[in-house]
Amino acid sequence: MIKRLVDTQLSTALKLGSFSNNFSNYISTPNKILRVFFPVKIGDSEEYFSGYRVQHNNLLGPYKGGIRFCPNVSEEESISLATWMTLKNSLARLPLGGGKGGLNVDPTKYNKTELEKITKSFTQEIYPNIGPYMDIPAPDMGTNSEIIDWMSNEYQNLEINSSQPLSATFTGKSLNNGGSHGRLEATGQGVVNCIAKHAELNNYSLSDKTAIVQGFGNVGFFTTKLLSNLGVKILAVGDIDGYIYNSNGLNTFILEEIKAKGESITSYGECDFITKEEFFSIKNDITIPAALELQIDEKIANNINTNLIVEAANGPTTYEADMILADKNITVIPDILANSGGVIVSYYEWLQNIGKTKWKKDLINKNLKKRIDETMERINYDYQNNDLTFRETCYLDSLDNLNKSYQKI
Repeated sequence: MIKRLVDTQLSTALKLGSFSNNFSNYISTPNKILRVFFPVKIGDSEEYFSGYRVQHNNLLGPYKGGIRFCPNVSEEESISLATWMTLKNSLARLPLGGGKGGLNVDPTKYNKTELEKITKSFTQEIYPNIGPYMDIPAPDMGTNSEIIDWMSNEYQNLEINSSQPLSATFTGKSLNNGGSHGRLEATGQGVVNCIAKHAELNNYSLSDKTAIVQGFGNVGFFTTKLLSNLGVKILAVGDIDGYIYNSNGLNTFILEEIKAKGESITSYGECDFITKEEFFSIKNDITIPAALELQIDEKIANNINTNLIVEAANGPTTYEADMILADKNITVIPDILANSGGVIVSYYEWLQNIGKTKWKKDLINKNLKKRIDETMERINYDYQNNDLTFRETCYLDSLDNLNKSYQKI
C-alpha cells in the first residue's frame, strides 16, 4: 500500500512536470537493493535475521536515510522510504541522496547484550556498502542513538586502517560518540518551523490557534511541546494507547511529565477519551499526523475539520484522501518538507564529523530555521502562482533540482 502511494505521488508529479522518459525511469528506480540474511547465536540457539539497505539515488551526493528495527521491514517499504528520502533531500537542497533500510527484528524481545550482538552482526553485513562519502545511515523506527553508536563503533573497528572520517558514516549518534546537539528534537523542531513560517507568509498569528497531534513518540512529543510554547492550544493527542481530548486545551507540562515517566497518555486526568475517527473530526486550525503511514484515508478526509495539515509522519495521507482535501481547500504541508528537520540536522552532524568540529545548539537551530524558511518561501511563492497543490509544488521543485543534476551526467 505504501509503495502504491509513493509510486502514484511520484508518477503524478513527473507527468505534471513533463520530464523526459529517461529521467522519469531513472528517478523511479533504485540504484541498488541490498538484502542480507545472517545467523546470530542467542543463548544456546542460533537465530536468523534478514534485512535490507536500499540505495535509491545519489545524483546529489551520498545516500542518506534511516535504519529501522521492526518485525515487518520489507524490500517494498524500504524502496518507498528511500524514494521519499531522495525527494526530501533534494527539496531541502542538501547535497545528499536517498537511502533507507532496516532489520526484521523486534528490539523489545531481546536484552541489551543480545540486541548489541544482533546490531553488530547486521553492521558487518552492510559495512562494505556504507561509508562517509557513500551511504550514511541514521536512526529510524525501533532504533536510537545507542543502537547507532553500536553500529558506528563496529564499523570503525572493521575499517580501522581507513584514512576517511569514519565517525561521519552514521548520524544520530550520542553526543559523546560524535552526535550533534539538537538532533533529538530536530524533526519536531522542523515541523514547528514549517508551521511558524506558514503563519508568517500567510499573515496570521499562532497565539490564538488550536491543534491536534496524532502520535506521541519523539516527533509528536517535541512538536506538541514546541508548538505550545508558541501559544498554540493543543486540543487533543493520540497514539497507540488511545486518544485524549480537552476542549479547553491539554496541559503540556502534564503531558511532558507523563512522557518522562514512560506512562501512557491515557493516564492524563482531565480529558475525554475518544476514537481515532472522533479525533480527526475535531474542529481545529492545525492537524498534525505524526504517527504511522496511511492514517488519513477517504473517510477521515471527508470528516476532517481543519485548515492546515502538517505531515510530521511519512506518508500519513492516502492519494485518494489528498484529492478530497484539495477539494476542501485544506492545505497539506507534505512529509518531504514538514519532517525534513531530522535529515537537515543529520547533515549538520555529518559536516561536524567531517570537519572534526562541534557546533553549539543555538547555531544548529539557527541554521535549521534558515533552511526550512528558505524552502517554505520558495515553495509558497510557486504555490501562490500555480494551480497545483502544496504537495505537487514540493514534488516539482524537488524533481526539477534532481533533473538539473541528471542533465549533467
